[in-house]
This record gives sequence, C-alpha cells and structure tokens, in this order.
Amino acid sequence: MEKMPRFFLEKLMSLPHRGNATPEIEKAAEIILEEYKKHNVKGEIYEFKSAEQSHYLMSFITTLFIIALILKLFNNFILSLIFYFLGWVFYLNWLPIWQRFSLLFRSFSAKGIFAEVPSREKGKHTLVVSAHYDTPHATLGLNILRAINKTNFGRKLFSQNENLLFFLRGPLFLFNIAIIFLGIIIFLSLKWFLLLFFIPLILFLLALFLHLHMAFSSPVPGAFDNGSGTAVVMALAVYFAQNPLKNIRLIFLTNPCEEGYIDGFKEFFKKAKINKENTYFIVLDGVGAKNLKIVYKELSQAIGKTVRCDPILKPLIAELIASEEKFNQIKEFFLPVQSDATNILKRGGKTAFILTSINDDGFVDFYHQPEDTIDKINFNTLNLSYQFMIKLLQRVNDFLNSKSENEKNNS
Repeated sequence: MEKMPRFFLEKLMSLPHRGNATPEIEKAAEIILEEYKKHNVKGEIYEFKSAEQSHYLMSFITTLFIIALILKLFNNFILSLIFYFLGWVFYLNWLPIWQRFSLLFRSFSAKGIFAEVPSREKGKHTLVVSAHYDTPHATLGLNILRAINKTNFGRKLFSQNENLLFFLRGPLFLFNIAIIFLGIIIFLSLKWFLLLFFIPLILFLLALFLHLHMAFSSPVPGAFDNGSGTAVVMALAVYFAQNPLKNIRLIFLTNPCEEGYIDGFKEFFKKAKINKENTYFIVLDGVGAKNLKIVYKELSQAIGKTVRCDPILKPLIAELIASEEKFNQIKEFFLPVQSDATNILKRGGKTAFILTSINDDGFVDFYHQPEDTIDKINFNTLNLSYQFMIKLLQRVNDFLNSKSENEKNNS
C-alpha cells in the first residue's frame, strides 16, 4: 500500500502537463477514473464551466493602475482617482462581474472527480480530503522571489512572513508596494509627483510583463504542484475503500481549476450533497518536498490578508505528531501563498488544515517551473504524508466513536 502514492504519481506524470483547457487535463481525468475502477473505487464526476484567466485579471488590474498613474501625470486628479479606485475594486474582488465576463471569451468545461466512502454506521460527520490535479503555467515572477530568497534579507522576509505588515506578505508584495505608493503620490503636487513617478511605473510595467508572460507560457509538468497531493488522495481513496471508518463519511476529491478563477466547489457541494455544517476539508497541496508541514493559516493572494482554518482537529494532530517518532518532524507552518483552502472558505465550507511541504531554505525552487518533474520528488515525504493521513483519519474516527459512546452512556 505504501507504494501506491508513487504508483499514482507516475501514472499522472505520463502526461507532459495537466494544464486547464487542454487535452492533457482531460486525459488526466480519465487516468484518475480508470485507476479508481481498477482498484474497485467508485469515482464520480462533476462538471462546471471555468475560465483560466487569473493572469488576465491581474493584467487588467495592473493596466487600471497604470492609467491612473498616467492621468495624474497629465494633472487629471479626478479621473486618476477613479481609475485608482477601480483598480482596488477588482484587486479585492469586490465585484463578481469578472467571473461572468471571463466566461464569455475564455471558458472551458472542467471535470472534478470524487470518490465517496460511506461510514459503516452512517455517522453524521464528513471529511473531504482534497487536492487539485491541474498544473500552473510557468511563472517567471517566482524566479525573482527565488533570487530574493537566496539572500539573508530574503530568507528573513519569507521565514517571518506572518509578522510583516499585511501588504508586504506573499508573492505580490512588490505589486502591493507599488499600489500603496501610487495612492500616496496621487495626492502630491505635480512637482513631487514627477520626481517619484518612475518608481510605481517600473513596478507596474514589471508586473504587467510577468502576468502576460504567465498567461502565454506553457503549463508545467506539475509533479510537486500538485501531482504529489493528487497521488496521495488517490492512494487514500483506495486504502479507505477497503477499510471504511465507522463514524466518518470520507470523500476523496481531485478538483481542477485551482490555478484558474472559477474553481467548481459550488458544483461539488451540490453533487456530493455536502452539509457544510458538519463537513471539514483537508487540503493536500505540494507534499513532495523535503519537510512536511501542517498549515492552519495562509494568505489570500491579493493584499496579504491572513485566512484561518478551523482548528477543530488541531489537538488530535498534536497528539498524533507527539505519539509517533516518524511524525515528530512535522511542524506547523504559515503558508505565504493561497491554496484551495481559501477557495473553500469563500464558498462557505470549512477547512481543518492544509498539508504541504518545503525544502530547508523555506522555498521549493521548482515550484511553478518547467523543472517540476518527478525526479525532484522526495518520496519519503510523499509516503510520510500518506501514512500520516491514514493515522489521523483513524484517530479522528476513534475520537468520534468514543464521544458517541459517552453520549449514549450519559443519556
């Protein structure tokens, strides 16, 4: 059984990538369903319309801020302020109109797959173990972050990310600096504005170039992000299909479009008949680097707001990590990027934690890069995440079983 995560990862990596809106991601869905069928796991499909356009949205937002900058250059303060405000509206996603607009020109049909393992005694709780199986486009901007991370300042910046001012957190910190700087100099006299004009202009032009590059670059192979998480979810589905829990309904979800803008969780909730009140998600994202990490807090992708998971399983996780030596190495981590946990919370769901991994320098050099291939995967970590999840789900089941017995005895 411990060879299963590697087996499924090798199956997924038989494809050059799993980019959204490509024949390859269609083939990936077929592979997942075929493997489930071979291992006597019933996989179900939910379909939805999506649009891979987060790069285009950021390019559009950047253009709004550049227009605001140029209008101020021509001393049109009111129009400059209007475009600056519009940039914030779209950046903070205050208006949902972009989703509908994006479906008009860049839409495609996406397929999510889930395998349900009912509890033996129809327990009222549901745990969804989730991993996205799509792969990102090559991201040139992360090469800049990687270079920064090699410096003493960079290592301090990323290791202490949670303690920074909110707009300095995450991969968009330079963009956030440019936005805030623009907001200040818009109100300055034209003389001072001209002296500082080129600082935000250079940062905005750099951001525009990087987002357009990502939009037109090729999808990466995606062994780490997120073939690793998908492979573990598939292996867990096979294990628990043969060993169902007494008190917990389990769902093993492989969803597309984490790298896009419309993620399909709304359709999944409906198809899987999810009761949001007693359902918790566990997100596996990038579990193939050296050091396995538990995440209870991550950043939203934009201004650096901290998104918190529900700590309901935290005591049980702490007990499990302390009880077995092989799990002692798993430490808590603050994730400085956005995962599906944020998307789940936006749809009214609950995420218990995220399981991820990093290397010793706090970074994964091949993240979102063409070098994200299977030879870079740390299979010890991959297997450790698989073993950890089996033990944790069993422990949660035992906890609920004990709780149920106590309630019966006290009634």
